[in-house]
Amino acid sequence: AGRLEAAAETLEKAASAAERVLGAEHVRTAVAWTNLAAVEAELDSVEAAEAHARKGLAAMAASSGPRSYRTGQVHSLLGSILLQGGRAEEAAAELETAYGLCSGELGAEDPRTEQIARRLAEVETARGDAQAAERWRRRAR
Repeated sequence: AGRLEAAAETLEKAASAAERVLGAEHVRTAVAWTNLAAVEAELDSVEAAEAHARKGLAAMAASSGPRSYRTGQVHSLLGSILLQGGRAEEAAAELETAYGLCSGELGAEDPRTEQIARRLAEVETARGDAQAAERWRRRAR
Protein backbone atom coordinates (compact mmCIF):
# COMPACT_ATOMS: atom_id res chain seq x y z
CA ALA A 1 0.00 0.00 0.00
CA GLY A 2 3.01 2.33 0.35
CA ARG A 3 3.15 3.03 -3.36
CA LEU A 4 -0.57 3.68 -3.58
CA GLU A 5 -0.42 6.06 -0.64
CA ALA A 6 2.47 7.92 -2.30
CA ALA A 7 0.49 8.00 -5.54
CA ALA A 8 -2.54 9.42 -3.73
CA GLU A 9 -0.41 12.13 -2.16
CA THR A 10 1.10 13.05 -5.54
CA LEU A 11 -2.29 12.98 -7.26
CA GLU A 12 -3.81 15.24 -4.62
CA LYS A 13 -1.06 17.79 -5.20
CA ALA A 14 -1.53 17.49 -8.97
CA ALA A 15 -5.32 17.87 -8.74
CA SER A 16 -5.02 20.92 -6.49
CA ALA A 17 -2.45 22.44 -8.86
CA ALA A 18 -4.63 21.72 -11.90
CA GLU A 19 -7.59 23.37 -10.20
CA ARG A 20 -5.48 26.39 -9.27
CA VAL A 21 -3.81 26.79 -12.68
CA LEU A 22 -6.43 25.51 -15.14
CA GLY A 23 -9.59 26.16 -13.15
CA ALA A 24 -12.15 23.97 -11.43
CA GLU A 25 -14.06 23.34 -14.67
CA HIS A 26 -11.19 22.14 -16.88
CA VAL A 27 -11.16 18.58 -18.24
CA ARG A 28 -7.62 17.96 -16.92
CA THR A 29 -8.75 19.05 -13.46
CA ALA A 30 -11.64 16.59 -13.73
CA VAL A 31 -9.28 13.78 -14.72
CA ALA A 32 -6.90 14.60 -11.87
CA TRP A 33 -9.65 14.50 -9.21
CA THR A 34 -11.08 11.32 -10.74
CA ASN A 35 -7.70 9.58 -10.77
CA LEU A 36 -7.18 10.54 -7.14
CA ALA A 37 -10.62 9.15 -6.25
CA ALA A 38 -9.82 5.85 -7.97
CA VAL A 39 -6.56 5.46 -6.03
CA GLU A 40 -8.28 6.37 -2.76
CA ALA A 41 -10.92 3.73 -3.48
CA GLU A 42 -8.12 1.19 -3.96
CA LEU A 43 -6.81 2.26 -0.54
CA ASP A 44 -10.34 1.78 0.88
CA SER A 45 -10.49 5.49 1.81
CA VAL A 46 -14.13 5.61 0.81
CA GLU A 47 -15.02 9.04 2.24
CA ALA A 48 -12.06 10.76 0.57
CA ALA A 49 -12.68 8.84 -2.65
CA GLU A 50 -16.31 9.93 -2.69
CA ALA A 51 -15.45 13.57 -2.04
CA HIS A 52 -12.86 13.65 -4.82
CA ALA A 53 -15.08 11.72 -7.24
CA ARG A 54 -17.78 14.35 -6.68
CA LYS A 55 -15.24 17.12 -7.43
CA GLY A 56 -14.23 15.22 -10.56
CA LEU A 57 -17.87 14.79 -11.55
CA ALA A 58 -18.59 18.50 -11.21
CA ALA A 59 -15.49 19.38 -13.24
CA MET A 60 -16.23 16.79 -15.94
CA ALA A 61 -19.86 17.88 -16.28
CA ALA A 62 -18.69 21.49 -16.64
CA SER A 63 -15.91 20.71 -19.13
CA SER A 64 -17.41 17.89 -21.22
CA GLY A 65 -21.11 18.47 -20.63
CA PRO A 66 -23.49 16.79 -18.20
CA ARG A 67 -24.70 14.31 -20.87
CA SER A 68 -21.21 13.25 -22.07
CA TYR A 69 -20.02 9.66 -21.80
CA ARG A 70 -16.97 11.06 -19.98
CA THR A 71 -19.29 12.44 -17.33
CA GLY A 72 -20.98 9.04 -17.35
CA GLN A 73 -17.68 7.35 -16.58
CA VAL A 74 -17.25 9.55 -13.50
CA HIS A 75 -20.81 8.69 -12.41
CA SER A 76 -19.72 5.06 -12.76
CA LEU A 77 -16.68 5.58 -10.55
CA LEU A 78 -18.79 7.39 -7.95
CA GLY A 79 -21.35 4.57 -8.04
CA SER A 80 -18.61 2.01 -7.48
CA ILE A 81 -17.27 4.00 -4.54
CA LEU A 82 -20.75 4.27 -3.02
CA LEU A 83 -21.21 0.52 -3.42
CA GLN A 84 -17.84 -0.05 -1.76
CA GLY A 85 -19.12 2.05 1.14
CA GLY A 86 -22.26 -0.08 1.45
CA ARG A 87 -24.63 2.50 -0.04
CA ALA A 88 -26.29 0.32 -2.70
CA GLU A 89 -29.31 2.57 -3.30
CA GLU A 90 -27.17 5.63 -4.05
CA ALA A 91 -24.76 3.48 -6.05
CA ALA A 92 -27.61 2.23 -8.21
CA ALA A 93 -28.72 5.77 -9.04
CA GLU A 94 -25.20 6.83 -10.08
CA LEU A 95 -24.60 3.67 -12.09
CA GLU A 96 -27.97 3.90 -13.86
CA THR A 97 -27.10 7.47 -14.84
CA ALA A 98 -23.70 6.27 -16.02
CA TYR A 99 -25.25 3.45 -18.06
CA GLY A 100 -27.69 5.83 -19.73
CA LEU A 101 -24.99 8.33 -20.67
CA CYS A 102 -22.47 5.74 -21.87
CA SER A 103 -24.93 3.55 -23.77
CA GLY A 104 -26.43 6.62 -25.41
CA GLU A 105 -23.10 7.88 -26.73
CA LEU A 106 -20.94 4.74 -26.97
CA GLY A 107 -23.55 2.03 -27.47
CA ALA A 108 -24.61 -0.85 -25.25
CA GLU A 109 -21.89 -3.14 -26.67
CA ASP A 110 -19.01 -0.83 -25.77
CA PRO A 111 -16.79 -2.46 -23.10
CA ARG A 112 -17.12 0.60 -20.85
CA THR A 113 -20.92 0.38 -21.00
CA GLU A 114 -20.85 -3.37 -20.41
CA GLN A 115 -18.64 -2.85 -17.34
CA ILE A 116 -21.28 -0.52 -15.90
CA ALA A 117 -23.96 -3.16 -16.55
CA ARG A 118 -21.82 -5.72 -14.66
CA ARG A 119 -21.49 -3.31 -11.75
CA LEU A 120 -25.26 -2.75 -11.78
CA ALA A 121 -25.72 -6.53 -11.57
CA GLU A 122 -23.53 -6.44 -8.43
CA VAL A 123 -25.65 -3.64 -6.99
CA GLU A 124 -28.90 -5.50 -7.65
CA THR A 125 -27.43 -8.63 -6.07
CA ALA A 126 -26.47 -6.56 -3.01
CA ARG A 127 -30.02 -5.20 -2.91
CA GLY A 128 -31.41 -8.75 -3.09
CA ASP A 129 -33.07 -8.42 -6.50
CA ALA A 130 -31.93 -11.50 -8.42
CA GLN A 131 -34.17 -10.80 -11.43
CA ALA A 132 -32.82 -7.27 -11.91
CA ALA A 133 -29.27 -8.56 -11.45
CA GLU A 134 -29.83 -11.13 -14.19
CA ARG A 135 -31.26 -8.46 -16.54
CA TRP A 136 -28.08 -6.39 -16.07
CA ARG A 137 -25.86 -9.46 -16.54
CA ARG A 138 -27.59 -10.15 -19.87
CA ARG A 139 -26.90 -6.57 -20.98
CA ALA A 140 -23.23 -7.04 -20.18
CA ARG A 141 -23.02 -10.19 -22.34
